[in-house]
Amino acid sequence: MRGIRLRLSRNNAHIGARPSHEDWQGQIFSISGNNKKYRPFSVCGLGTADGICGINCRHSYYPYFEGMEKHYTQDDLDEMNKQTVTYNGQKMTRYEGEEKLRYIERNIRAYKRRALTQEAVGVDSTAAHVKIGEWQARARDFTKQTGIQRDRAREFIGTIDGKQPKGIFTNISETKGNTTKLNETPNITELKRPPIKALPLKTRQETDAIINTLEDSPETLVHKKLELKGVEKVSFLAYVKQPTETEIIERIAGTDRDGNCATLAHTYIANKAGFNITDFRGGTSREVFSDRDNMASLSAIKGVKSRQYRTNNPLEAYRELIKEIKPGKEYELTVGGHTSIVRFNKGELEYLELQSYEHRGWEKLTEESAKRRFALRIVDSIENNIIIEIDGLIKSREFIQLMYYINTATGVSP
Repeated sequence: MRGIRLRLSRNNAHIGARPSHEDWQGQIFSISGNNKKYRPFSVCGLGTADGICGINCRHSYYPYFEGMEKHYTQDDLDEMNKQTVTYNGQKMTRYEGEEKLRYIERNIRAYKRRALTQEAVGVDSTAAHVKIGEWQARARDFTKQTGIQRDRAREFIGTIDGKQPKGIFTNISETKGNTTKLNETPNITELKRPPIKALPLKTRQETDAIINTLEDSPETLVHKKLELKGVEKVSFLAYVKQPTETEIIERIAGTDRDGNCATLAHTYIANKAGFNITDFRGGTSREVFSDRDNMASLSAIKGVKSRQYRTNNPLEAYRELIKEIKPGKEYELTVGGHTSIVRFNKGELEYLELQSYEHRGWEKLTEESAKRRFALRIVDSIENNIIIEIDGLIKSREFIQLMYYINTATGVSP
């Protein structure tokens, strides 16, 4: 707009805007910031993950000339911002409701990919199909209670023949109060892991002193969302003696019952940083950390090296992102339907299996194994795929402080 010497711009507005965008949606701005009548356009954060036209933002902006009719009155904007929905007796903003539905849709896609992956390697996929049915039942119940329209295209995954894995529907009714049951389907193929062994830990004061020496960075988008949703913070302590890599894998593998690969990868990194973090919490913590855009916000942490690749073809993204892997470094790779720690070791790529206690440890990463484990199938929508070098996260105070929202209470074991 500067190229044609426009001085003012106008943002559009919509129902269900994220809270940080409500302040500027539907408003007129000074592009240069020199017009005292209007706020500077820079407050909208163009070019940042959380700003206008950023991650998952549905806003846009247009040229505006003094004297043009204003599309939105303040009453219009106030009405948009105050709309709420109710789900299982809980009142939430329209934005929170849409976020909840996106979470349900991601789980439907995730279990569809898991079912296809298990069938491809000859493993029983019954549990995955039951999960598909349960999450589809939750989607129907959610839209019925809230009135937010269900977009079935968001639940589709890419398949060779276009056919979608079907859900197996149990006798769980789709009525208020059944949310917990939908999270309790056991993993029938996984052996129960032993209790986590206690290790000597530093004091609270010593741990806080260590955290304060880490590199500071502005608060991330995922941190803001965790606070907004009121996720419980559970404190943790530093190890007296740093565990070996083998000991860390032994401690955390198979602890996440709900299968959140992202939080398990974060837990591994935090343990490598010297902190006793366990992950078998689930719930809203899992919901926030499993969001791909929240994952992407970690790349904004100061000192973190990363690369993002947006596409509907995860295999293409995988081929691009593994080019970033250097010998002697470990990375958190999020691509397709999975997140894992990866490395280049003794001339071969490897990924770290943490969701299964029985099969825990480093596995050979080839394109074929990646297709199976990361579910690299073309999807209908553009998704963000990310690789992050973990050294920067290990040294980051912001990342380590995110572990308060993953860590599970001391003395509780899976």
